[in-house]
Amino acid sequence: MAKPTKATSYWVANNPNSEINDAKAQKLAELSATTVTLAELNALDADSTQCTITPSSTSVADGATVEFAIQFKDAAGVVIDHAVAFTYYISSVATGLDLDTAVTTIADGGAGHIVKALTANQSGVAVTNAAGLCELDLTEAGADTVYLVVVKPDGRLAVSAAVAWAA
Repeated sequence: MAKPTKATSYWVANNPNSEINDAKAQKLAELSATTVTLAELNALDADSTQCTITPSSTSVADGATVEFAIQFKDAAGVVIDHAVAFTYYISSVATGLDLDTAVTTIADGGAGHIVKALTANQSGVAVTNAAGLCELDLTEAGADTVYLVVVKPDGRLAVSAAVAWAA
């Protein structure tokens, strides 16, 4: 009868509370063989931004203004501590792949500001405040359902929930 095998375990820095198995020891060896520094890893992490878009309401009357809060966070989900420039546009679909041309106005909502309207009431460039927050106010005259789309610094899209204006 074969003798059962026991997985090899290692202690990190001679600390019995930091036991790791062979697979983790091999991963540690891989990491130590690289030339990347912790500062470089942290910089890559900082480049991975998340963006949430929160409308103040998702169903409003004709002519009402809805404020969209755009909040950027780091890869760990922590609110960032610097300004972020981004482009935005209004879409007619949840994927953000079509342009909506019916919004009556887009204006600064308080935090951050619009730097430049690219196409009036359709798209533009904006910047957050020092806490990664920008607020945009959208007003619509007539029935419409729209989504605010933010193009994040890495090119990926963040799309808000649908906001519907009643006729």
